[in-house]
Amino acid sequence: RLPTLIPQLYHGSKREARLRTPAVAIALSVLFHPRTGAPKYLTRRTLAEAFRFNDSASLVLVGVDKDQPIERYWAVARNAAFFESVASLRPALVTTPNFSLLADVPRFDNLHAMKRIAISWHELASRGIPTALHLNARNDRDWERWRSFVNERNEIQIVAFEFQTAGAVRT
Repeated sequence: RLPTLIPQLYHGSKREARLRTPAVAIALSVLFHPRTGAPKYLTRRTLAEAFRFNDSASLVLVGVDKDQPIERYWAVARNAAFFESVASLRPALVTTPNFSLLADVPRFDNLHAMKRIAISWHELASRGIPTALHLNARNDRDWERWRSFVNERNEIQIVAFEFQTAGAVRT
């Protein structure tokens, strides 16, 4: 069980004391080096020290991010060492990356993004990491595809949505 509201931490550099809260959220993209994909935090304690929160807090790793860190996740972080490090952090939940479905690209780009979301969910969930499937769609047919995908898999227990950038056009 997670609280209704969970603060997302971006760093711990300005915090004088450890944040005492039942749960914290941290972006998945800050857990790996952007060039190598190597894990930055090998233990929950080192993560809690870096972000200055009590290490007993429930941890939610959030896949919603700007496009560049999400693309780095796909390009360099998806390896056994990274997945092992995520599992060692004992997250209460990880939301899959929100690969963008843009309105000003060829349609196959959107379908490829949806496929990468599903693959990311599988890579995390198959390792026993509690994972929420991030649903991202541009039209009714996309939602039908997701509905079929979820209905065919009893192992999907949680889905995530992000309402800020749906159907965005690059600027």
